[in-house]
Amino acid sequence: MEMEMEARKRLGSRLRTLREGEGYKLAEFSERLGIDPSGLSRMERGERGIDTLFLRRAADVLGVGLDAFFPATEPRVVLARDGGGGDERMNEAIEWTKDLHRDLELVARFGGDPAV
Repeated sequence: MEMEMEARKRLGSRLRTLREGEGYKLAEFSERLGIDPSGLSRMERGERGIDTLFLRRAADVLGVGLDAFFPATEPRVVLARDGGGGDERMNEAIEWTKDLHRDLELVARFGGDPAV
């Protein structure tokens, strides 16, 4: 049970850090997410759990992937390309694919239907 509380606190703290980093006040951010400010405050303090659907909405509002809420546990792969004309579109496709892969892994790890 203590590990769960620590995980909630870390996740809540990360949510607060990302929210504040984007300049959102608690009331404004909670309104954007359709949640009561006191509920959001409890999430950020680790007193209330955060489900994956809420986390997905928060990530969308913040403009980040779900992985932004979790520490990196696996090495990152850096891709090198020759700088040709199609690289920008290729970079966007690669980033989109990596984000999708991470999101699906998180859904699988925390339960839920990835088709939702």
